[in-house]
Parts: sequence; C-alpha cells; structure tokens
Amino acid sequence: MDMIAESAPFHLSFCVADFAQTRAFYVGVLGCPEGHSTLTYVDFFFYGNQLTCHVAPERVRPVSKAGLDGNHFGVILAPQAFDSLAAKLQAAEISFLVAPETQHAGEPGERRKMIFADPSGNAIEIKSYGAAH
Repeated sequence: MDMIAESAPFHLSFCVADFAQTRAFYVGVLGCPEGHSTLTYVDFFFYGNQLTCHVAPERVRPVSKAGLDGNHFGVILAPQAFDSLAAKLQAAEISFLVAPETQHAGEPGERRKMIFADPSGNAIEIKSYGAAH
C-alpha cells in the first residue's frame, strides 16, 4: 500500500448554524475561497485544505473560553502570515478565546498561538513556530 504524502491536504466536515454568517466569516474575514455548495453545505478552501460546513443548527456545539475542551482545528503559519492574520482578526473585532501570544519563550518549541471561533462557535487554532521549526 502506498503511503499518502505527509503534506497532503485534509478535508474537515462540521456543522454550522447559518450560511450567511458562515460565508461572511470564512470568505470575508479569513479570505477563504468558496468552493461547491448546495442547500445543505458549502465548501471553503482553508490554507490549501477543504472545509465542508453543513447547515445543522441543532448539531452545533459552540465553544467558550471556559469550555475549551480540545475540539478544534487549525493550521500552522509562517510568522509573518500569523501576524497578518492576527491583525486582520483584530480589525474585524473577532473575539479571541486565546489572544495572540508567545508560549514557551526562549525554550525549544517556542511558538505563537491564537484561538478564536467562527460564528457558530467552532474553535480555530492558529500556531506559528520560528524559522528553526
């Protein structure tokens, strides 16, 4: 059996409460190109990966600062892209679950990190490591 390349894009499917808010966030705020859509789902291209958002308000499980329980997705960006996205999110007045911060400063594994949620409460974590990573 052939191994799939480690850098192969992923596909993630999850529920959202509203198409209009979802499109405004993923396209308008994050800059994700929209792909195929139907009456029940819409695809977005998220840093080379595919997100499929299914409209099912009754299945949405929103996150909160107090309830950050490990259910999230995200990407690892170059430092400049991380800073650019953080500024864009701040300008759009997106509330952070974890504001952009540096963790483990001066140690192996030093990283920048931020966590925010889409309008349905799906948590998104963005990380950035220095050039050595």
